[in-house]
Formats: sequence, C-alpha cells, structure tokens
Amino acid sequence: MSSFRSSKGSRTNTAPVGVAAFAIPPDFTVDFGSRNLPGEITVVNAVPNPELVFDEGRAIVSSMWPEIGVSARVIYTRGDNDGEIMAITDSKLVVFGKQNIGD
Repeated sequence: MSSFRSSKGSRTNTAPVGVAAFAIPPDFTVDFGSRNLPGEITVVNAVPNPELVFDEGRAIVSSMWPEIGVSARVIYTRGDNDGEIMAITDSKLVVFGKQNIGD
C-alpha cells in the first residue's frame, strides 16, 4: 500500500488537505496527482479528495515497503480544463526526516 498526502503552503504534515491511497502490486506504476488532468497530458490513477486547484504546497509519498521508486513531476497548465501545458518540471526528492543535500 502506498499513499500520497498533499499539504497546502505552510500547513504541517499532520493535517493534509488531501489524501489518496492505492495498493500497488510489484513492478507496477501508479500516477498520483493533485487533481485529474486530461488523458492527453497524463493518466492519473489516484487523486486526493478534495482535488487541489490553484494551490502550492508539498506532497508526501509513503509506502509499507522500502523498495519504492518515486519520480516527482509537476505539470503547469492553463485554461478552464487544463488544456494547455505551460511547463513540466522534474522536482527534487528529499527523503522524509533526512537533510536536503545540495541545492
């Protein structure tokens, strides 16, 4: 079982604004997202309730097992239906409870 918790701005990690959980079998990939996006951009398998719109913050991805791979990608869109991609970034990952090394 893996989960995605999202926090707005400077909220603490103990009070997420949204949580999504998904049982992921071995050798399988799941896309967690802050909200659904058009399928032409990406297929989001799990979204928190409520979905987040117009919010900046952070996400915590956790797993019952240490063998988890995480890639953090942020997709910036524009338009009423997120139809236009403005930018895509691959964000840096920081292991929870560890130092942020090398910024």
